[in-house]
Amino acid sequence: MLTVNAYDAYLGQDYPYAPAVYVDGYYVGTAPVSLQVAEGREHIVTVDWTVYSSYWGWDVYVVDFSGNYNGYANGNTVYFTPYYDTTINALYCWW
Repeated sequence: MLTVNAYDAYLGQDYPYAPAVYVDGYYVGTAPVSLQVAEGREHIVTVDWTVYSSYWGWDVYVVDFSGNYNGYANGNTVYFTPYYDTTINALYCWW
């Protein structure tokens, strides 16, 4: 099972965002989203580069990822190969 969350990097999980999420190039919904993916092969998760923050009053940008994914992040994309349930957290910030 793959779960993708998104929240503010500074304010934490109490300030979630809902960017569009794409897995292997297919739109799968907005964060938070969970779905089954094939284990043992590489997958690509991409989230929107920017989302609007009602707390800050302007767009915020993806700045990092956290979670237990087995792979690496580049920009707004994570490349990973799951061997167990995987969580990817997209972290957004205004700076």
